[in-house]
Amino acid sequence: MTWPKFADIKIFFMGLLRKINWEAFSVIVALGIFLWGNHSASVDKEQNAIDEVQKIKIMLHSEVEYNLQAVETGGYEQSLVEGLEVCVPLPDNDSEAIERLDVVAGYLHDDIYKATLPKLQNLPPEYVDKLVRYYNAIGRFKDLSAVIKTNGGNQSKINLFKSEYYALVTQSAALEELLRAKEAS
Repeated sequence: MTWPKFADIKIFFMGLLRKINWEAFSVIVALGIFLWGNHSASVDKEQNAIDEVQKIKIMLHSEVEYNLQAVETGGYEQSLVEGLEVCVPLPDNDSEAIERLDVVAGYLHDDIYKATLPKLQNLPPEYVDKLVRYYNAIGRFKDLSAVIKTNGGNQSKINLFKSEYYALVTQSAALEELLRAKEAS
C-alpha cells in the first residue's frame, strides 16, 4: 500500500471544509461554550454553598462549646482543671443555686446563632431542629433567670429554673457532640 501524497490530502480536506455549514458549526460551538460555562458556574456555586454551611457549623460549634463550658463549670473559671471541664453540681441551698445559675445565664451567648439565623436553612434538618431547640432553651433559661432576679421566685419557679439548667447541660453536650462529630467527617 502506498501512502497518499500531501496534495491529495490537502484537496480532500479543502473539499471537506467547503461542505461544512459554518453557520451551524459556529452555533454548535457557541452552545457548547455556553453549556460548559453554566456547568462550571453551577459547580462553583455548589462548592461555595458547601463551604458556607461548613463555616456556619464551625461558628455555631464554637458558640455551643463556649456555652457548654459555661453551664458545666457554673461560670467559674476555677472549675477548669488543666483545660478540662468539670461539671460542677448546683449547691443544695436554693439562694446559692440561684446565684450560680444567674452567673451561668450571664455567660450564655446566642450572638452567632442570631447572626446566622437567615442562613440556617442551608443546614441539614437535624441540625436546624437541634439548634432551634437549644437556643430556645437558652432563651427560656435567661428569661427565667431575669424573672427570678427581679421578682424573686417561689419554690416551683426555683425547681423549674434548676430543671431548665440540667436540660440545658444535656442539650449543650448533645449538640456539641453532634457538631464535633459532623465537623470531623
